[in-house]
Amino acid sequence: MILTDIREKHAIVKAASLGVRDYVLRSCFAQEKVLARIAQLVEKEKPAVTHPQPAENAAPRMMTEPSAAPANPAPRETDRPGAAAVPAPDATPDVAHWPRLLSREKTLERMDQVTGGKTIAGVVAQVVAVASSPGTDLGDVVRALQGDPILASRVLQLANSAATGGRKRISTLDDAARSIGVRGIQNMAISVGIFGAFPPDERDGFNSIRSWQHSFAVGELMALIMRQRDPVKESLHHLAGLCHDLGDILLRQHFMAEYDQVLQFSLANGLDVRRVEAVALGVRHPELVARLLLRIGLPTEVVSVIREFYERSGREQAGGISASAQILGLANSVAHGLLLAASDQETIQPISRIDWRTLGSDKPPPLLDPTSKRDEILLATNIMARLPLHEERRLLTPLVARVSRRVAYVRPESFLALDPLAYALEFMAETTVFTELPPPESLCEFDAMVVVGLRAGIAPAAVGELARRYPADLPILVLTGNNTPLSHQGPITARSFPIRLCDLHAWLTALTPRGATHEGELQQASLP
Repeated sequence: MILTDIREKHAIVKAASLGVRDYVLRSCFAQEKVLARIAQLVEKEKPAVTHPQPAENAAPRMMTEPSAAPANPAPRETDRPGAAAVPAPDATPDVAHWPRLLSREKTLERMDQVTGGKTIAGVVAQVVAVASSPGTDLGDVVRALQGDPILASRVLQLANSAATGGRKRISTLDDAARSIGVRGIQNMAISVGIFGAFPPDERDGFNSIRSWQHSFAVGELMALIMRQRDPVKESLHHLAGLCHDLGDILLRQHFMAEYDQVLQFSLANGLDVRRVEAVALGVRHPELVARLLLRIGLPTEVVSVIREFYERSGREQAGGISASAQILGLANSVAHGLLLAASDQETIQPISRIDWRTLGSDKPPPLLDPTSKRDEILLATNIMARLPLHEERRLLTPLVARVSRRVAYVRPESFLALDPLAYALEFMAETTVFTELPPPESLCEFDAMVVVGLRAGIAPAAVGELARRYPADLPILVLTGNNTPLSHQGPITARSFPIRLCDLHAWLTALTPRGATHEGELQQASLP
């Protein structure tokens, strides 16, 4: 049993994989409950006598609202929820035994209380309104910002940072607007205002700063894409990217105990978090997020994009999706590739030219220097968060450590150079991109190869061909988009994308540099 303040998803998964049987948060510690749980672990084979509950062995223990089942008494005031165990169940529990923590009415009531004191008001609301107007000019933005000296000073601070690349000192909003542009100043003001209105809060152990980093990255990337497509809508799309995770942040902060239980139950039973959340809180996630964002004052156009993004993500359907929601999904994936993600459980995959063309624009994808863009975003979020030095150092550290490996990444021309997978590989290891399969003799200096773009109908034959073409001491990861099951053929691992950041990092970490031996045999790398 672990007693800890850490509640991040990857930590719980890691603990469970190491054989931890129970995971108790210190904020939820109660002596009598912990003693009871120790006794239950020690005497696991004994049936419960005092308060028997159905499917006790199949699911973590959860505090729930009083329901129609009279056998389950209402939780006492001292029974603090949020410390569910992380067992390894023999079978997935029936949905009837999933936690039901709040009724729909209770969830919506509490959500309205949360948003009652959190709204986008004052100058920030004016800037958002100005961003919604196609006739916005420099004077409109400057006049709005001059109504809030504190916001104006923070915008100037951001404008003078290395994030803008400026060398000349900017001393006035007029100078800033002329140097960075009207839309640039709008985006800065919106970012600073939203960040200030909904500050990060790590008192409960939830690392919301990484969520803010990710959200700001998505906002910047959406603005970058829209700058080429439709500059008038750049600021609204920046706002959509900036706020797409705001619902999650607010829910995690104000439904802390319930979210602990939802997360641990889903991890313990291999279930999708969103599905468990919908049962536990009585409201589906897209509806929850949309209601929250509308009540805090975001424009309907922005909320509609975010809701559609979550609706499509849950259904895994791409047909009929709007271009704005597609751009949000694309920017979300690119941010993951820059290692600006809330956790290493997030996924990445390359972006095909066909996907780009479905956005309905003949504009080429934007050019992106991943290292510069990542540094720019980290600097900007640190300025807005005003973190102490030790916190800055912690949050500047990438999600996963770089490994000393040399990787050849084969990405055909049918994929974009705007590539989340390439960015992640470049941050994790020394990576060289090839547009076609290189000759074997050119890979002598590489420790491994990653290949994408093998067509679904020929994937098995192609994997076999790779095994015949390349030496047996070259580990190869083949990623396809056709739901290829995990398989191994000699040094080759084949699977479908998207792939989680933690899985890609694990594969790279397990590689043995070519030429190095261990008792005369090469250590092959494989995905977990």
